[in-house]
Amino acid sequence: NARELHWWGSRNYMNQATARRFATDMLAVRTIASGVVIVLGATGNGLAATLAGATATWFWLVGDRINLHNNPRGVIWDLHHTRTFATRSQ
Repeated sequence: NARELHWWGSRNYMNQATARRFATDMLAVRTIASGVVIVLGATGNGLAATLAGATATWFWLVGDRINLHNNPRGVIWDLHHTRTFATRSQ
């Protein structure tokens, strides 16, 4: 496991076990954020519910992409300063 800092963001190398734990954590945060969406939507706070929904979607995408590209050698995850990311197998 290593992290390289670049002008555009960071490149993170994760072995298979670390990638699996990281993806599980991302999907757990997605579940919590989805619950927040439900509560905010029920209380009539549409803007906050929309922002929480976008956050939940981002965490879901990260967890899903990490799981998809995880193999016995692990994953390379590039995270840009704009919070966009790219994932590939090692």
